[in-house]
Amino acid sequence: MTTFSHTDVSSTEWPFPCAEDDWHQTPPSVQQDVMALEQQFSALQRQVDQLQKQVEILQGRIDKTSNTSSKPPSSDSPFTRPKRSKRRKSSGTRGARKGHPGSGPTLLEPTDVQHLSPAPCSCGHSEMGTPTLYHTHQRIELPPIAMQITHFLLHQARCVGCGRLIKAEVPSAYATGYGPRLSGRIGALSGMHGTSRRLIQNFCHSVLRMPISLGASKRSSTAFPAPSCLIMSPSPSQLATPPWALLMKPRGVANTPCSGSGP
Repeated sequence: MTTFSHTDVSSTEWPFPCAEDDWHQTPPSVQQDVMALEQQFSALQRQVDQLQKQVEILQGRIDKTSNTSSKPPSSDSPFTRPKRSKRRKSSGTRGARKGHPGSGPTLLEPTDVQHLSPAPCSCGHSEMGTPTLYHTHQRIELPPIAMQITHFLLHQARCVGCGRLIKAEVPSAYATGYGPRLSGRIGALSGMHGTSRRLIQNFCHSVLRMPISLGASKRSSTAFPAPSCLIMSPSPSQLATPPWALLMKPRGVANTPCSGSGP
């Protein structure tokens, strides 16, 4: 008859709820079953600890978003929305507070100044005191676009000596029919701003009053490279400029110095 002593239990403390004397009086077969169950319990406990660690790691990955880690925004789940912080309601009314200095439009250098005098008083007196300026109203308008159109009249004549008919030829710099400034602007519209040739054609018809075919708009944009100031490292102001404004040149403003701008 085999019995298990205290040294057979791999623990510094007595692991069973019964006393040691009761354990020694237990049949050996029952002791073997109890020890087997104790070993299975220890193995399952270690497995539970490992699984708990894996769950914590996976839960940490799920909780990570593009705001709390270096993950891209495209990896965020579309079913979870970030909680927006509740804005504290203001007790006052909307808009600027009383006494806040207003900021009106920026006054630009005028090209024309018109003085407006007050109308006669409703009391019937026509005489007025010395007028003083109290406000400046500014009106901004685009100048009319005047296209520079040059006609090259080609002549022909026969040589007196041999009778050969000689015809004048268009200089190579003007062979395309469109100048470098116009070609460069059309190239910037189609290149930097991605405007289609159909929209460029409509723009030339409606704004410039210049009929142009789709093929001519493509040839004009490739005949001369767009100015470097329009296609190389554009400034934020150039990126914010609408496409139709690139062909506008205010009166009295010089051309932007850049290569390929033409004469």
